[in-house]
Amino acid sequence: MSILSTIFGFSLACLVCLALTPLVARLAISDGLRSSTPRRSGLAPEVRPRIGGLAIYGAVVLTLLLSAFAFPALQNPAATRFLSGVILSGGLVVILGLIDDLQESLPWKKLITQALAVLVLQFYMDVLGFAMAMGPWLHLVVSLVLLLWMLGLSNAMNLIDGLDGLAASIAALIGLGMSVVALALHLPLAALTAAVISGASFAFLRKNAPPASIIMGDTGSMFTGFALAAVGVAIFGARPSARTLLGLLLISWVPALDTFYAVLRRWARRSSIFHGDLGHLHHRLLDAGFSQKSAGLGLSALTLLGAVTGAAVILGRHALLFTTALLLATFLLVWIVLPHLFSRLDESSAKSRRVDAVSHDKAA
Repeated sequence: MSILSTIFGFSLACLVCLALTPLVARLAISDGLRSSTPRRSGLAPEVRPRIGGLAIYGAVVLTLLLSAFAFPALQNPAATRFLSGVILSGGLVVILGLIDDLQESLPWKKLITQALAVLVLQFYMDVLGFAMAMGPWLHLVVSLVLLLWMLGLSNAMNLIDGLDGLAASIAALIGLGMSVVALALHLPLAALTAAVISGASFAFLRKNAPPASIIMGDTGSMFTGFALAAVGVAIFGARPSARTLLGLLLISWVPALDTFYAVLRRWARRSSIFHGDLGHLHHRLLDAGFSQKSAGLGLSALTLLGAVTGAAVILGRHALLFTTALLLATFLLVWIVLPHLFSRLDESSAKSRRVDAVSHDKAA
């Protein structure tokens, strides 16, 4: 039943999101909810609807409800509380994102609202119930770590949303990785939820891939991050260990690394960590000479790598050493080798143009 419901959820979420996305786009256009300011000069300057996340959230909610109706095994009090927690707390995050898309909110207000959503999730799902037997101090530590995880991934997905299709593709791949892990750990609801988020995000790419005709905005990026973080907490609750935590970080390592580096970068410059800049991973790839499409595909490939290796670590496939070496190699490739290579190519191209210009002048 777990595999069947997971495949059903993924497929249905794709179809529902495909149907809802054009409707949300028309709603945004009719109400003037469009973005005309690109996040980076030269990137997609067209005016586009910016509340595409409503389509993702709507697809997730409808698919979860229909899946619960279609599979009797999901019709029990525990499943009801789980689904209610994801839908209601996720709805609170969507409202926050929608407000931020319409009129930018203050950072501290966003954090307070996100923390409130975590409390709603805790009320319905008892996400920290497994930690009660760990003793008061360890319980406090685990609670703080998981709160940081929830807030961190929610905002990390928001920060990585800087290229057409990037956040949607990363959310789809992280959801796929978490769904596989949840299936292996016999967590049907977590597997279903992750698969549904993955399916909705994947379908959203039809209109969001470069050049995008609609963007998910804070509404979609924060919701997908929050919902995936909730699935991660369910996975950690089923197998609480440092290995599981490491595996979850590997699965989400691209947005996590981007956010960690952004905090360090802004702290080193003594600027507010909430003040945006052009130093994110996708910006560095664009500066290195990648196109918007190739930069997005490269970061998606790294996300897929993290999803596979993170799942292997959680499920005990003895891939830790290989994973560390491979991630280090790709990190060095993206951050050092490729930028240096593109720099040299640009220099060679410029030199070649200068030589051609001199030859042309002499011939003239």
